[in-house]
Amino acid sequence: MTDYSVIFFENGFPHTIPGFLDDTAVSIFPFWGNFTIIDFPLVSFLHNCFSERYIIVHKKFKKIIPVLFSRWKNEIRDILVLENGIKDFLLFLKRIQSRLLILCFLPHIALFDPEELINSLSETRGELLKLSVDKIPLHIYFLSKKLLIGFIDDYIKQHNDEKSLFDYIFRDFLTRRIDLIKIPGNVFFSDKIIQLYSGNLWLIHNIKNKLFLDLVKQTSERIPDGKNSFIGEHGHIKNSFLSPGAEIEGYVENSVIFPEVIISKKAKVINSVIMNNNIIGRNTSIQNTIILPFYEENNVHNIGDNAVIGGKTAIGRNNDFPDQIYNGLAVLGINTTVPRGFKIEQSSYLGPYIPLKQLKPLKILKKGVSLYSKKMENKEK
Repeated sequence: MTDYSVIFFENGFPHTIPGFLDDTAVSIFPFWGNFTIIDFPLVSFLHNCFSERYIIVHKKFKKIIPVLFSRWKNEIRDILVLENGIKDFLLFLKRIQSRLLILCFLPHIALFDPEELINSLSETRGELLKLSVDKIPLHIYFLSKKLLIGFIDDYIKQHNDEKSLFDYIFRDFLTRRIDLIKIPGNVFFSDKIIQLYSGNLWLIHNIKNKLFLDLVKQTSERIPDGKNSFIGEHGHIKNSFLSPGAEIEGYVENSVIFPEVIISKKAKVINSVIMNNNIIGRNTSIQNTIILPFYEENNVHNIGDNAVIGGKTAIGRNNDFPDQIYNGLAVLGINTTVPRGFKIEQSSYLGPYIPLKQLKPLKILKKGVSLYSKKMENKEK
Protein backbone atom coordinates (compact mmCIF):
# COMPACT_ATOMS: atom_id res chain seq x y z
CA MET A 1 0.00 0.00 0.00
CA THR A 2 1.26 3.51 -0.85
CA ASP A 3 2.36 5.70 2.05
CA TYR A 4 0.17 8.56 3.24
CA SER A 5 1.22 11.74 5.01
CA VAL A 6 -1.27 12.69 7.74
CA ILE A 7 -2.02 16.35 8.45
CA PHE A 8 -3.94 17.28 11.60
CA PHE A 9 -5.58 20.70 11.86
CA GLU A 10 -5.87 22.53 15.19
CA ASN A 11 -8.31 25.41 14.85
CA GLY A 12 -10.17 25.29 18.18
CA PHE A 13 -13.68 24.12 18.92
CA PRO A 14 -16.55 25.14 16.61
CA HIS A 15 -18.69 27.96 17.99
CA THR A 16 -21.72 25.70 17.59
CA ILE A 17 -20.59 23.65 20.62
CA PRO A 18 -21.43 25.43 23.88
CA GLY A 19 -19.12 25.63 26.87
CA PHE A 20 -15.76 26.43 25.29
CA LEU A 21 -13.67 29.58 24.89
CA ASP A 22 -12.21 30.97 21.67
CA ASP A 23 -8.72 30.11 22.89
CA THR A 24 -9.54 26.53 23.98
CA ALA A 25 -7.24 24.22 22.03
CA VAL A 26 -8.77 20.97 20.84
CA SER A 27 -5.54 18.95 20.74
CA ILE A 28 -4.74 19.08 24.46
CA PHE A 29 -8.33 19.09 25.75
CA PRO A 30 -8.79 16.18 28.20
CA PHE A 31 -10.85 13.04 27.74
CA TRP A 32 -11.05 9.94 29.95
CA GLY A 33 -8.89 11.55 32.60
CA ASN A 34 -5.27 11.83 31.47
CA PHE A 35 -5.84 11.35 27.75
CA THR A 36 -6.15 14.30 25.35
CA ILE A 37 -8.10 14.55 22.11
CA ILE A 38 -5.00 14.45 19.88
CA ASP A 39 -4.03 11.06 21.38
CA PHE A 40 -6.90 9.32 19.59
CA PRO A 41 -6.21 10.20 15.93
CA LEU A 42 -2.45 9.96 16.44
CA VAL A 43 -2.75 6.42 17.78
CA SER A 44 -5.04 5.54 14.86
CA PHE A 45 -2.40 6.67 12.35
CA LEU A 46 0.76 5.17 13.87
CA HIS A 47 0.81 2.32 11.32
CA ASN A 48 3.78 2.22 8.95
CA CYS A 49 1.49 3.02 6.02
CA PHE A 50 1.07 6.50 7.48
CA SER A 51 4.67 7.57 7.11
CA GLU A 52 4.66 11.19 8.30
CA ARG A 53 2.44 13.10 10.71
CA TYR A 54 2.14 16.88 10.80
CA ILE A 55 0.02 19.29 12.83
CA ILE A 56 -1.12 22.62 11.42
CA VAL A 57 -1.80 25.03 14.29
CA HIS A 58 -3.72 28.29 14.15
CA LYS A 59 -1.41 31.06 15.34
CA LYS A 60 -3.53 31.73 18.44
CA PHE A 61 -2.62 28.23 19.67
CA LYS A 62 1.18 28.61 19.43
CA LYS A 63 1.50 28.07 23.16
CA ILE A 64 0.46 24.40 22.91
CA ILE A 65 3.28 23.40 20.54
CA PRO A 66 5.76 22.45 23.32
CA VAL A 67 3.05 20.34 24.97
CA LEU A 68 2.36 18.44 21.75
CA PHE A 69 6.04 17.81 21.06
CA SER A 70 6.74 16.69 24.61
CA ARG A 71 3.97 14.10 24.37
CA TRP A 72 4.50 12.86 20.81
CA LYS A 73 8.01 14.06 19.89
CA ASN A 74 8.99 10.89 18.00
CA GLU A 75 5.72 10.51 16.08
CA ILE A 76 5.16 14.08 14.87
CA ARG A 77 7.37 15.13 11.96
CA ASP A 78 6.63 18.82 12.41
CA ILE A 79 4.16 21.33 13.83
CA LEU A 80 3.56 24.39 11.69
CA VAL A 81 1.97 27.78 12.32
CA LEU A 82 0.65 29.34 9.12
CA GLU A 83 1.64 32.97 9.64
CA ASN A 84 0.94 33.82 6.00
CA GLY A 85 -2.19 31.74 5.63
CA ILE A 86 -2.74 29.74 2.48
CA LYS A 87 0.59 30.67 0.90
CA ASP A 88 2.43 28.96 3.75
CA PHE A 89 0.13 25.97 3.45
CA LEU A 90 0.79 25.64 -0.27
CA LEU A 91 4.57 25.79 0.25
CA PHE A 92 4.26 23.19 2.98
CA LEU A 93 2.27 20.83 0.72
CA LYS A 94 4.87 21.04 -2.02
CA ARG A 95 7.60 19.99 0.45
CA ILE A 96 5.80 16.81 1.52
CA GLN A 97 7.26 13.75 -0.17
CA SER A 98 4.19 11.50 0.02
CA ARG A 99 1.95 11.38 -3.02
CA LEU A 100 -1.19 10.81 -0.92
CA LEU A 101 -2.57 12.85 1.98
CA ILE A 102 -4.91 12.38 4.91
CA LEU A 103 -6.47 15.60 6.18
CA CYS A 104 -7.73 15.19 9.73
CA PHE A 105 -9.77 18.06 11.14
CA LEU A 106 -10.22 18.18 14.90
CA PRO A 107 -12.27 17.83 17.02
CA HIS A 108 -13.30 14.24 16.95
CA ILE A 109 -12.65 11.30 19.25
CA ALA A 110 -12.85 7.83 17.76
CA LEU A 111 -11.24 4.42 18.15
CA PHE A 112 -10.88 1.96 15.29
CA ASP A 113 -8.55 -0.77 14.12
CA PRO A 114 -5.96 0.73 11.69
CA GLU A 115 -5.86 -2.57 9.79
CA GLU A 116 -9.58 -2.16 8.99
CA LEU A 117 -8.81 1.26 7.50
CA ILE A 118 -5.83 0.04 5.50
CA ASN A 119 -7.83 -2.84 4.02
CA SER A 120 -10.70 -0.50 3.10
CA LEU A 121 -8.34 2.00 1.49
CA SER A 122 -6.84 -0.70 -0.70
CA GLU A 123 -10.32 -1.74 -1.87
CA THR A 124 -11.92 1.70 -2.35
CA ARG A 125 -11.59 3.83 -5.48
CA GLY A 126 -12.20 7.55 -5.72
CA GLU A 127 -10.17 10.74 -5.92
CA LEU A 128 -11.69 12.11 -2.71
CA LEU A 129 -12.63 9.83 0.21
CA LYS A 130 -14.09 10.49 3.65
CA LEU A 131 -13.87 8.21 6.68
CA SER A 132 -17.02 6.90 8.34
CA VAL A 133 -16.62 5.04 11.65
CA ASP A 134 -19.59 3.09 12.99
CA LYS A 135 -21.75 4.78 10.32
CA ILE A 136 -20.75 8.26 11.57
CA PRO A 137 -18.87 10.40 8.98
CA LEU A 138 -15.81 12.14 10.43
CA HIS A 139 -13.85 15.08 9.06
CA ILE A 140 -11.02 12.83 7.89
CA TYR A 141 -10.32 12.97 4.16
CA PHE A 142 -8.10 10.97 1.80
CA LEU A 143 -6.86 12.50 -1.47
CA SER A 144 -3.81 12.99 -3.64
CA LYS A 145 -1.42 15.85 -3.01
CA LYS A 146 -1.62 16.70 -6.71
CA LEU A 147 -5.41 17.15 -6.53
CA LEU A 148 -5.23 19.49 -3.52
CA ILE A 149 -2.33 21.58 -4.83
CA GLY A 150 -4.02 21.91 -8.22
CA PHE A 151 -7.22 23.13 -6.62
CA ILE A 152 -5.40 25.68 -4.47
CA ASP A 153 -3.34 26.97 -7.39
CA ASP A 154 -6.45 27.42 -9.55
CA TYR A 155 -8.33 29.15 -6.76
CA ILE A 156 -5.50 31.60 -6.01
CA LYS A 157 -5.45 32.65 -9.66
CA GLN A 158 -9.14 33.55 -9.48
CA HIS A 159 -9.47 35.05 -5.99
CA ASN A 160 -7.63 37.60 -3.90
CA ASP A 161 -9.22 36.84 -0.54
CA GLU A 162 -6.86 34.28 1.01
CA LYS A 163 -8.85 34.08 4.22
CA SER A 164 -11.92 32.74 2.42
CA LEU A 165 -9.82 30.13 0.62
CA PHE A 166 -9.58 27.89 3.68
CA ASP A 167 -13.33 28.12 4.14
CA TYR A 168 -13.82 27.18 0.52
CA ILE A 169 -11.47 24.20 0.70
CA PHE A 170 -12.96 22.74 3.84
CA ARG A 171 -16.62 23.58 3.30
CA ASP A 172 -16.94 23.16 -0.44
CA PHE A 173 -14.03 21.27 -1.99
CA LEU A 174 -13.99 18.59 0.70
CA THR A 175 -17.76 18.10 0.63
CA ARG A 176 -18.20 17.34 -3.06
CA ARG A 177 -17.57 14.17 -5.06
CA ILE A 178 -16.95 12.21 -1.88
CA ASP A 179 -16.98 8.44 -1.47
CA LEU A 180 -17.23 7.09 2.06
CA ILE A 181 -14.81 4.58 3.57
CA LYS A 182 -16.91 2.68 6.09
CA ILE A 183 -15.21 0.82 8.93
CA PRO A 184 -16.32 -0.43 12.36
CA GLY A 185 -15.23 1.23 15.58
CA ASN A 186 -16.48 3.68 18.18
CA VAL A 187 -17.07 7.43 17.92
CA PHE A 188 -17.17 9.21 21.26
CA PHE A 189 -17.23 12.86 20.22
CA SER A 190 -17.55 14.80 16.99
CA ASP A 191 -19.71 17.91 17.17
CA LYS A 192 -22.02 17.83 20.22
CA ILE A 193 -21.41 18.55 23.90
CA ILE A 194 -23.73 15.70 24.88
CA GLN A 195 -21.33 13.33 23.07
CA LEU A 196 -18.53 14.54 25.32
CA TYR A 197 -20.69 13.55 28.27
CA SER A 198 -21.87 10.14 27.00
CA GLY A 199 -18.46 9.35 25.48
CA ASN A 200 -16.73 9.78 28.82
CA LEU A 201 -19.34 7.66 30.62
CA TRP A 202 -18.84 4.89 28.03
CA LEU A 203 -15.56 4.02 29.71
CA ILE A 204 -17.22 2.95 32.96
CA HIS A 205 -18.77 -0.13 31.34
CA ASN A 206 -16.05 -0.78 28.74
CA ILE A 207 -12.79 -0.61 30.66
CA LYS A 208 -11.74 -3.97 29.14
CA ASN A 209 -12.65 -3.05 25.56
CA LYS A 210 -9.87 -4.11 23.17
CA LEU A 211 -9.68 -0.75 21.40
CA PHE A 212 -9.37 1.04 24.74
CA LEU A 213 -6.66 -1.35 25.94
CA ASP A 214 -4.75 -0.78 22.67
CA LEU A 215 -4.97 2.98 23.28
CA VAL A 216 -3.58 2.54 26.80
CA LYS A 217 -0.73 0.42 25.48
CA GLN A 218 0.21 2.92 22.76
CA THR A 219 0.16 5.90 25.13
CA SER A 220 1.50 4.36 28.35
CA GLU A 221 4.95 5.92 27.99
CA ARG A 222 3.64 9.32 26.93
CA ILE A 223 1.09 10.07 29.62
CA PRO A 224 2.42 11.10 33.04
CA ASP A 225 1.16 8.94 35.86
CA GLY A 226 0.22 11.89 38.05
CA LYS A 227 -0.17 11.69 41.78
CA ASN A 228 -2.28 9.03 43.43
CA SER A 229 -6.01 9.50 43.78
CA PHE A 230 -7.40 9.66 47.30
CA ILE A 231 -10.62 8.34 48.82
CA GLY A 232 -11.26 9.74 52.28
CA GLU A 233 -12.70 8.03 55.31
CA HIS A 234 -16.22 9.07 54.36
CA GLY A 235 -15.68 8.84 50.59
CA HIS A 236 -17.57 6.22 48.59
CA ILE A 237 -17.11 5.22 44.93
CA LYS A 238 -19.65 3.09 43.06
CA ASN A 239 -19.34 2.01 39.43
CA SER A 240 -17.16 5.00 38.48
CA PHE A 241 -13.84 5.92 36.87
CA LEU A 242 -11.47 7.85 39.10
CA SER A 243 -8.46 9.62 37.54
CA PRO A 244 -5.05 10.12 39.18
CA GLY A 245 -4.96 13.12 41.50
CA ALA A 246 -8.69 13.13 42.27
CA GLU A 247 -9.80 13.39 45.90
CA ILE A 248 -13.10 11.93 47.04
CA GLU A 249 -14.59 12.77 50.43
CA GLY A 250 -18.20 12.45 49.29
CA TYR A 251 -20.31 9.98 47.27
CA VAL A 252 -19.65 9.25 43.58
CA GLU A 253 -21.78 6.89 41.47
CA ASN A 254 -21.72 6.05 37.75
CA SER A 255 -19.47 9.03 37.04
CA VAL A 256 -16.09 9.94 35.57
CA ILE A 257 -13.86 12.09 37.77
CA PHE A 258 -10.87 13.81 36.14
CA PRO A 259 -7.46 14.73 37.63
CA GLU A 260 -7.23 17.27 40.46
CA VAL A 261 -11.00 17.20 41.09
CA ILE A 262 -12.06 17.36 44.74
CA ILE A 263 -15.46 16.07 45.88
CA SER A 264 -15.98 17.43 49.39
CA LYS A 265 -17.68 15.75 52.34
CA LYS A 266 -21.37 14.94 51.99
CA ALA A 267 -21.35 15.97 48.31
CA LYS A 268 -23.06 13.60 45.85
CA VAL A 269 -22.06 13.15 42.20
CA ILE A 270 -24.25 10.77 40.17
CA ASN A 271 -24.29 10.06 36.41
CA SER A 272 -21.92 12.95 35.81
CA VAL A 273 -18.59 13.94 34.28
CA ILE A 274 -16.48 16.30 36.40
CA MET A 275 -13.47 17.51 34.44
CA ASN A 276 -10.09 18.80 35.61
CA ASN A 277 -9.53 21.03 38.64
CA ASN A 278 -13.14 21.54 39.70
CA ILE A 279 -13.64 21.62 43.46
CA ILE A 280 -17.13 20.59 44.56
CA GLY A 281 -18.37 22.04 47.88
CA ARG A 282 -19.89 20.26 50.86
CA ASN A 283 -23.47 18.97 50.68
CA THR A 284 -23.66 19.76 46.96
CA SER A 285 -25.71 17.45 44.71
CA ILE A 286 -24.77 16.92 41.05
CA GLN A 287 -26.72 14.61 38.73
CA ASN A 288 -26.76 14.09 34.94
CA THR A 289 -24.24 16.89 34.46
CA ILE A 290 -20.98 17.63 32.69
CA ILE A 291 -18.69 20.29 34.17
CA LEU A 292 -15.88 21.36 31.83
CA PRO A 293 -12.37 22.05 33.19
CA PHE A 294 -11.52 24.88 35.55
CA TYR A 295 -8.22 26.39 34.36
CA GLU A 296 -7.96 29.27 36.82
CA GLU A 297 -6.06 28.98 40.10
CA ASN A 298 -8.47 27.14 42.36
CA ASN A 299 -7.77 26.99 46.07
CA VAL A 300 -11.41 27.14 47.17
CA HIS A 301 -14.66 25.60 45.96
CA ASN A 302 -15.61 26.90 42.53
CA ILE A 303 -18.83 24.88 42.94
CA GLY A 304 -20.19 26.19 46.23
CA ASP A 305 -21.56 24.34 49.25
CA ASN A 306 -25.19 23.19 49.25
CA ALA A 307 -25.62 23.74 45.50
CA VAL A 308 -27.97 21.54 43.45
CA ILE A 309 -27.01 20.90 39.82
CA GLY A 310 -28.99 18.79 37.33
CA GLY A 311 -31.92 16.48 37.92
CA LYS A 312 -32.78 12.82 38.31
CA THR A 313 -34.74 12.41 35.08
CA ALA A 314 -33.19 12.33 31.59
CA ILE A 315 -35.94 14.48 30.06
CA GLY A 316 -35.85 17.93 28.47
CA ARG A 317 -33.91 20.07 25.99
CA ASN A 318 -32.10 23.35 26.35
CA ASN A 319 -33.97 26.27 24.81
CA ASP A 320 -30.91 27.80 23.12
CA PHE A 321 -29.08 24.58 22.21
CA PRO A 322 -31.77 21.92 21.63
CA ASP A 323 -29.50 19.89 19.32
CA GLN A 324 -26.56 20.02 21.72
CA ILE A 325 -28.07 19.76 25.21
CA TYR A 326 -30.93 17.30 25.72
CA ASN A 327 -31.96 14.21 27.70
CA GLY A 328 -32.00 16.39 30.79
CA LEU A 329 -28.25 17.05 30.68
CA ALA A 330 -26.98 20.10 32.58
CA VAL A 331 -23.82 21.70 31.16
CA LEU A 332 -21.36 23.97 32.97
CA GLY A 333 -18.77 25.56 30.69
CA ILE A 334 -15.07 26.18 31.20
CA ASN A 335 -14.09 28.13 34.34
CA THR A 336 -17.57 28.26 35.82
CA THR A 337 -18.29 29.17 39.42
CA VAL A 338 -21.50 28.41 41.27
CA PRO A 339 -22.51 30.27 44.44
CA ARG A 340 -23.36 28.60 47.70
CA GLY A 341 -26.92 27.22 47.68
CA PHE A 342 -27.45 27.95 43.96
CA LYS A 343 -29.72 25.62 41.95
CA ILE A 344 -29.23 24.67 38.30
CA GLU A 345 -32.09 22.61 36.92
CA GLN A 346 -31.90 19.91 34.24
CA SER A 347 -31.17 20.81 30.60
CA SER A 348 -29.71 24.15 31.71
CA TYR A 349 -26.48 25.68 30.46
CA LEU A 350 -24.10 27.86 32.45
CA GLY A 351 -21.57 29.50 30.15
CA PRO A 352 -17.87 30.12 30.82
CA TYR A 353 -16.54 32.87 33.07
CA ILE A 354 -19.79 34.02 34.65
CA PRO A 355 -18.89 36.09 37.73
CA LEU A 356 -20.53 35.26 41.05
CA LYS A 357 -22.06 38.73 41.24
CA GLN A 358 -24.06 37.91 38.10
CA LEU A 359 -25.34 34.63 39.55
CA LYS A 360 -26.05 35.41 43.20
CA PRO A 361 -29.17 37.56 42.63
CA LEU A 362 -30.78 34.79 40.52
CA LYS A 363 -30.54 31.93 43.04
CA ILE A 364 -31.83 29.46 40.41
CA LEU A 365 -31.27 28.65 36.74
CA LYS A 366 -34.52 27.13 35.59
CA LYS A 367 -34.99 24.06 33.41
CA GLY A 368 -33.78 24.51 29.82
CA VAL A 369 -32.46 28.04 30.39
CA SER A 370 -29.00 29.29 29.38
CA LEU A 371 -26.95 31.96 31.10
CA TYR A 372 -23.92 33.69 29.62
CA SER A 373 -21.21 35.95 30.92
CA LYS A 374 -22.18 39.48 29.89
CA LYS A 375 -18.75 39.90 28.27
CA MET A 376 -19.22 36.74 26.15
CA GLU A 377 -22.95 36.78 25.48
CA ASN A 378 -22.75 37.86 21.85
CA LYS A 379 -19.99 35.36 21.04
CA GLU A 380 -21.88 32.33 22.33
CA LYS A 381 -25.33 33.00 20.95
